[in-house]
Amino acid sequence: MRSAKLLSVLVSLRRLASDREQKASARSLESEQVRAHRVGSDREQTATARLRECKQDQANRLERDRARHAAVRLPSVTSNFHLPGTAFRYNSNTVYAADRVIQLGGLTIQCTFCGAKKFPGETPGMCCSAGKVKLPALLLPTEPLHGLLKGDTLKSRQFLNKTRKYNSAFQMTSFGVDKEVVEPGFMPTFKVQGQVYHLIGSLLPQTAEEPKFLQIYFMGDKERECDKRCENFQDLDKTIVLSLQEILHANNHLVQSFKTAVEQEPPTRDYRVVIRADHHRPAGEHARHFNEPSVNELAIFLVGDPHDNRDILLRLKDNSLQRVSQTHRSYDALQYPLIFWQGQDGYQFNIPQVDPHTGQPQASKKVSASDFYGYMIMTRVTVNPILLYRDLFHQFLVDMYAKVEGEGLLFIRNNQQQLRAESYVHLRDAVATYSNLRNVGQLVILPSTFTGGHHYMHERTQDAMTYVRTFDKPDLFITFTCNPQWEDIKCELLPGQKPQHRHDLIARVFHQKVIKLASILTKHVVFGPTRCHMYMIEWQKRGLPHSHLLLWLKDKIWPNQIDSIISAELPDRTADPGLFEIVKAQMVHGPCGPLNPRSPCMADGKCSKGYPKQFVADTQSGDDGYPSYRRRKPGEGGFDAVITMEKNRQVKVDNRWIVPYCPLLSKTFNAHINVEFCSSVKSIKYVCKYVNKGSDMAVLGLQNSNQNDEVTCYQMARYISSNEAALRLFKFSLHERYPTVVHLAVHLENGQRLSSKVWNRRKFGQSVEGEPGIKRGTDLGRVYTVHPNNFECYYLRLLLHHVQGPTSFQDLKSVDGHVCETYRQACNLRGLLENDSHWDDTLSEAAMSASASQLRNLFAIMLQACDLSDPNHLWETHKNHLSEDVLHRVRRQNPDVNVQLSGDVLHEALSLLEDKVISLDGKELKEYSLPAPCRRRHNLAQEVMRETCYDPEALSNHIAENEPKLHPEQRHAYNCILNSAMGSEGGIFFLDAPGGTGKTFVTNLLLAKVRQNEAIALAVTSSGIASTLLTGGRTAHSTFKLPLNLAKTDSPVCNISKGTPMAQVLQQTQLIVWYECTMLHRGALEAVNRTLKDIRSDTRIMGGITVVLAGDFRQTLPVIPKGTKADELKASVKASPLWRHVRKLHLTTVQF
Repeated sequence: MRSAKLLSVLVSLRRLASDREQKASARSLESEQVRAHRVGSDREQTATARLRECKQDQANRLERDRARHAAVRLPSVTSNFHLPGTAFRYNSNTVYAADRVIQLGGLTIQCTFCGAKKFPGETPGMCCSAGKVKLPALLLPTEPLHGLLKGDTLKSRQFLNKTRKYNSAFQMTSFGVDKEVVEPGFMPTFKVQGQVYHLIGSLLPQTAEEPKFLQIYFMGDKERECDKRCENFQDLDKTIVLSLQEILHANNHLVQSFKTAVEQEPPTRDYRVVIRADHHRPAGEHARHFNEPSVNELAIFLVGDPHDNRDILLRLKDNSLQRVSQTHRSYDALQYPLIFWQGQDGYQFNIPQVDPHTGQPQASKKVSASDFYGYMIMTRVTVNPILLYRDLFHQFLVDMYAKVEGEGLLFIRNNQQQLRAESYVHLRDAVATYSNLRNVGQLVILPSTFTGGHHYMHERTQDAMTYVRTFDKPDLFITFTCNPQWEDIKCELLPGQKPQHRHDLIARVFHQKVIKLASILTKHVVFGPTRCHMYMIEWQKRGLPHSHLLLWLKDKIWPNQIDSIISAELPDRTADPGLFEIVKAQMVHGPCGPLNPRSPCMADGKCSKGYPKQFVADTQSGDDGYPSYRRRKPGEGGFDAVITMEKNRQVKVDNRWIVPYCPLLSKTFNAHINVEFCSSVKSIKYVCKYVNKGSDMAVLGLQNSNQNDEVTCYQMARYISSNEAALRLFKFSLHERYPTVVHLAVHLENGQRLSSKVWNRRKFGQSVEGEPGIKRGTDLGRVYTVHPNNFECYYLRLLLHHVQGPTSFQDLKSVDGHVCETYRQACNLRGLLENDSHWDDTLSEAAMSASASQLRNLFAIMLQACDLSDPNHLWETHKNHLSEDVLHRVRRQNPDVNVQLSGDVLHEALSLLEDKVISLDGKELKEYSLPAPCRRRHNLAQEVMRETCYDPEALSNHIAENEPKLHPEQRHAYNCILNSAMGSEGGIFFLDAPGGTGKTFVTNLLLAKVRQNEAIALAVTSSGIASTLLTGGRTAHSTFKLPLNLAKTDSPVCNISKGTPMAQVLQQTQLIVWYECTMLHRGALEAVNRTLKDIRSDTRIMGGITVVLAGDFRQTLPVIPKGTKADELKASVKASPLWRHVRKLHLTTVQF
């Protein structure tokens, strides 16, 4: 009985399996039309069945669905990331990298159409568009070239290390590029800047000229030919050159055809040899054979014969060079004869796609260049020979991506009229409008749909600011850098290869890793549930990719939680050895500075990133900027490590050199992952712009050209590296974001593009209260800005933001039942133009996303064209935003100074604003009732900013709180010194104050009072420890550049020259407080006196500056090495001739 039941079950299972196979087979043969009909019919049947359900049936169905989904998702419970907030509960004993959520799985998936090997997470169509692209395989080269590619002999390894040089010896065209970029040190990639092009000359050289490139093939003597190649390119093995030369002469049909053309008797002197751009296949020939060599590839062409403008026309002898069209079928074979050793055709226009089910060509659909080369560089079951060529393969990647991109840019250039009509009807995002309106008729735009272009990056930045407006500032800023030593890369390398030989593989693995990172952040919510996220991939100078990611969390991170997820310290080697090694290898900055002055981060002799950082006992969250993360000293809870630099030099580093990281992410991905808490950054738009800035572009100086030709500017400025080329050829996305931001263009009535797309009401989402049938989704909207000079459209946009629920253009114009003639009139009747409030709103909205420079341009246009009633009010309201780029720049130049908004910063911003206004209508700011900039005043050097960056409000609060606490003795000293300083009387005071009488209290109050009035007050001390007692205190030696041999110099002076930033500080100084002056050598005071008189051109004592010497002669006198007591008294400031000019003030009352 049991056997019968078991047999019945087995029969049922087999029947079900057979049914599944039959149904899958039938559906694989369906046409798109049949499939659409079937899916539509199934949808209707399902909808009908659900309408007939009662509530109980519906509940049962939903319960079954939940159970089925739970069963599918059950394995996820075993993941280390199944609970929200895993990053807050990091466990040093957990092997996060081995989790199935993180594992890529290797190249285990094989395409059923083309045999490509793929990672499980890669899309089915990335290799051959699901069977639509079918190209003949590139054949393995014949011996001895095949043996040279294996890398298993000394000669083979020598060849593989110089594949580009050997190919250059045989190339028939010259490889041209605006600039090949070679970074100092190890350069594991091929990188170029500007346009890539190939040039070809005549078949034979002119008389008395040496043959080159293609001409070398026709020298007639193989020994001379080999010698010429070795002469042109040094360090080549002659035996290898001879063997390669024989292969090409015997197998390359282009070489053979050229030789035949040269040897033929010319029919006339004025003839050309032509290589047709497209292979014209005879009728009936199979499409797969489109690139197979034919017997005769060349034709004789007489002047006047018709030809395609992409054909290659060669004279027999000539000095001219011809540029080879990138879409010519022989473009690849002429430049890369070692790869296309038979002279096979490359990409051309007329390659048809095939039907994946029948294999028949589809004449109406063509293979794109991107599909062609993406197919060509895939890893397959059989060895793909193009992946063996190492550096030559890297050059090929860059060259072919430049071709793919060039094809897209050519389409853009040839369709400018349509693009301008579609994309720039009302000057989208017009804050960044063109400054040179005279060239507007010659404008060649690069639309925002072009990935990597200026408008594309600008729109992504605007989208990020849409998230900021909706969800406030992002919580985390994460930079994820590729690690070429990942095991996922090493395991897939071919024998003898290293990671730097396979940028195609690095690009694929990194793309999968970025997807995994985004998944654990947004789906597995390791930092908690998220609201939105955005990331962009770009490339380092040495060619490796990295991504910048912004993450918005539903539950904000509090300052006391920062240490739970972000660390800037070396972990304990004993407690967490795995993480220690990862941080040591991946998260140490540099080292730079004196340890490595040539480090890429060094600028003007210091680290542009501010390393080494200061030791910090506890994390401090800043009011503006990233927090100061905890960095404890070794021995006080911190650790150090020894790292090996170039030339095996070992250096000890501590926590000052550690880049902030998240232990969970570093342990999971074994890579450089910088994690920053950015919720406290005020100028968040600079973070958003940094994330979406894209890869580096060259700075160009264009002369005698139209700078509004965006296509040319982009091509000349862009850099392309091997890795970027591979990633782009695979058509991986560089940018991802969620939720979607819908761009809403503003247009006048009937000014929109017409579209035939059928509109369907949203079927999913949350129901909108009071609007039956309306569903709310997660998409966000962003309305394009409109230039203020486009008046009607600008006022239409203003109405759209104030009129609720308009149903038509007429409804927008209607006010109290009256339909206005213009949108401006409607704005007037609604009271939107009674004052400058709408211009205030315009600037406020623009400030959310536009740069300060763009905001100043907008304000200048308003001043010139919009008849503002109170421009000064708008300046005072928005001056912080109008000058924040100046402040941001100064902060970057002075990473060690707490720079705040100051008069100097505002005056530079006013100067920039006035320059723009003058360029528009020739007027100065004072003519608009705005403050005139003091152009001689603003000086933003580090020394000046250090002494002027104090917060006036904080100083005022300090003074208001502490001035009343002065007792009569202190107040007398305070008033005497203050009156001298504020009245520019000058002179020297000595504040005689034993310990406990309030010397520090009084001097700090004096410093605050002078600085409150935006004057400079210097605080200097005789020792480093004492400098911590004064606000802004520094040692006298570092401030005044005092000479070291004071005791041996008769008339010492400071090492400060006129015109230097420190000299400018001293010229503006009103007060100098010199703390612990009793330890001071008299020579120091006399050196400062001489220097101040010289720099300030003032013969008064101390150049007219009020100097306060504070100290107690009952304590330590100057230290004279091996000196007597008499020597110490002689060195004291009391022995100086200046002492007789000193006014004494005394503090005697001890404070309790």
